[in-house]
Amino acid sequence: MRASRPAVVALITVVLGILVVAGTRPGAAEAGVVVQIEGTPLEGWVELSTPTVHAAIRAGGGDPAGLPDRALVEGQRVVLAPPGALVRAGSAGLVLSGRLDPNTASAEQLQALPGIGASLSQRILDERARGPFTDAADLERVRGIGPKTVARLEPLVEIR
Repeated sequence: MRASRPAVVALITVVLGILVVAGTRPGAAEAGVVVQIEGTPLEGWVELSTPTVHAAIRAGGGDPAGLPDRALVEGQRVVLAPPGALVRAGSAGLVLSGRLDPNTASAEQLQALPGIGASLSQRILDERARGPFTDAADLERVRGIGPKTVARLEPLVEIR
């Protein structure tokens, strides 16, 4: 006996409906982001409902106090390495620490600071090659950094 076309369509619709409902478990909309954590008491892969550096460090049993926070994306690796945390995605890494020394920081580390992109970090490196920064206000020597940017960066940098 052959099933009629409308019966087959109805059966497929019911099966697809069951699959869709089964796939939408309670809380699925709030599904977290999976990241890897290292350098904390509990290391490995964790799912974070709030995917941030602070949440990852806390999930590993570490203390994020004094570290700036930033959003994480699926698959990133957070390495707690005092005095900071290294966030990696593939081969790229950004060091987030309580305070960053612009006289010794790499371009990638400088890019972890708010408002500092690739070109501005390169200008900071070029300016420091002319002479070290003696205080945070010295960053105004860099074209594109003014008093407002210095005020925003001051709590995040430390000239050693």
